[in-house]
Amino acid sequence: MDDSSHAVLVRDIKPPKTLDFSNYEFKKMYFTATKKGVKEQGVNFAGHFCFVYWGCGSPCSICAVVDIQSGKVYNWVNSEMGYQFKKDSKLLIVNPPDSSGLYDKNIVREQPSQYIWTGKIFIKIKSSIS
Repeated sequence: MDDSSHAVLVRDIKPPKTLDFSNYEFKKMYFTATKKGVKEQGVNFAGHFCFVYWGCGSPCSICAVVDIQSGKVYNWVNSEMGYQFKKDSKLLIVNPPDSSGLYDKNIVREQPSQYIWTGKIFIKIKSSIS
């Protein structure tokens, strides 16, 4: 995961006491999972955000991105093979290759994709990472 061009400064911020789900598509449907993830993980993505995810069926993962400064909860990018991200980067890899760098190129839904977090939404920048 070479993402030096997407590096951000990590801030040491305590999680907010309340979360604002007004921008989140599922509103409070995943309130407990999101709140628990923020409490346990704190800042783990893009400098001052918490990226939390959980299973939503096999194979399926859903996530939320929480701004630890404001408490706002933002929408997600669904995954079928997990996520790869760092606390000092705004780059997100959805359906990352396995530890050997392999993925099934014949199954479109599982191909790796890269997204950039703008602070409010994800923008897809690349598919089928090699």
